[in-house]
Amino acid sequence: MAFLLGAHRALEADFLDGVGSAACEQFSVTGEFLLSLEEQRNLGLPETVRIRRVAVRDSARTDYQVECQVPVDVRLRDLEFMNLPKLRETAQALGVAPDGAANAKESFLRSLRPLAADGEQCLDWVQASDEMIGCLPKYRYLSGVDVTDTRAQLRTALKFTYQGILKDDKFVQRVEELQASTEAELAGKADELCELIERRCDGLSEVSIKPQVSFRDALSDVQVIARRDGRPIDFDEVGAGRRRQLVQAIWEWSQDQLRSATGRGASVIVAYDEPDTHLDYVRQRGFMELVRDQCTNPGIRSIVATHSVQMIDQIPLENVVHLELKDGVTIVHKLSGDATDDCDTFISQLAEELGLSTSTVLFERCFLLVEGESEKSAFPRLFRLVTGRRTQEVGIVLFDSGGNGTVLKLVEHLRGMGKPVLVLVDGASPRSADTGCYAACVTV
Repeated sequence: MAFLLGAHRALEADFLDGVGSAACEQFSVTGEFLLSLEEQRNLGLPETVRIRRVAVRDSARTDYQVECQVPVDVRLRDLEFMNLPKLRETAQALGVAPDGAANAKESFLRSLRPLAADGEQCLDWVQASDEMIGCLPKYRYLSGVDVTDTRAQLRTALKFTYQGILKDDKFVQRVEELQASTEAELAGKADELCELIERRCDGLSEVSIKPQVSFRDALSDVQVIARRDGRPIDFDEVGAGRRRQLVQAIWEWSQDQLRSATGRGASVIVAYDEPDTHLDYVRQRGFMELVRDQCTNPGIRSIVATHSVQMIDQIPLENVVHLELKDGVTIVHKLSGDATDDCDTFISQLAEELGLSTSTVLFERCFLLVEGESEKSAFPRLFRLVTGRRTQEVGIVLFDSGGNGTVLKLVEHLRGMGKPVLVLVDGASPRSADTGCYAACVTV
């Protein structure tokens, strides 16, 4: 996700297949985005659109592409990105004259756009416009793993606000003017270098250097200055507990900054990496309240990577995915399956009613469905008499259908996740292939 949203550059390791040493020549990450009404109008796109970012090996460039209806004739694609000679060549090939001055791009675009719009269309990937890329959500990564680097946490939090300040109407024009004058001054200083390149490189002429200056990423460092009982405190030297308190304060402060950003129309995805590190039970619960409060804002979405059972159990089943590392490849399992949102919610509520927590569904080894309270009460005792162990010790979870046939939907779902599910029924109970119920015994 960081790569898709422009917060991560492609590294050599990203091109490996994850199994051996073979490397692919390119890879892409695709996201499906829901556009607001304003974005649909401005971009001329439907409500749901797929956008991908493509990285090519041995190239510093990455391309954003959008999947949309485009002309079957590839010559009429990406007209807005063509330079004047290419537009002139395309117009001549299609027998179209410029609508206006022959030395202006817009003259050729006015003639070619109707051909592109009226011709036969197909669904394909084309280059995304800068305006479209600018509408992508902003990505914020907050790590709870390394709390020792409080400056990095501060830079991450302040950089987001810093960039928002530069977009304020009070600063935009002044910043652009300063960037332009700095670029011009720097280009002037490089004139001698251009002349030297022409002299040293045979056959080259009209060499020019055009620097690009941006103050957007100019927040280089930040530090916290504080005192306690009149004595200065160096946060680089304090213990992990104190640094954790500082990081928590930074995250809470970020709440208001995120609200301000989304109030200006921006979308933000906040990724928390192991935020439970060094957090006790009470603070973990407080952190999850913070995340829930964040997500009440329609412009903010949060992703939390955690091993904490306490935090996992605070999340509905339909909102959890399980990442499994298998043979060097990360596999994503959606706990509620590939069903519709309504079905996901139903499965989650059903599991909750049966007393199955999210972590239980995720981690336990085996599930045993029984038909009544007496069986649910007797089986653990019988199991301990036979094995000398408790069902909880070996990862067996009992739940009672209570005569509710819809519980079988949960059974089917658990099996679809690859979980062993056994159903214990009375010998006199009606059974059929349709229900999938069968008498079973558990061997440990």
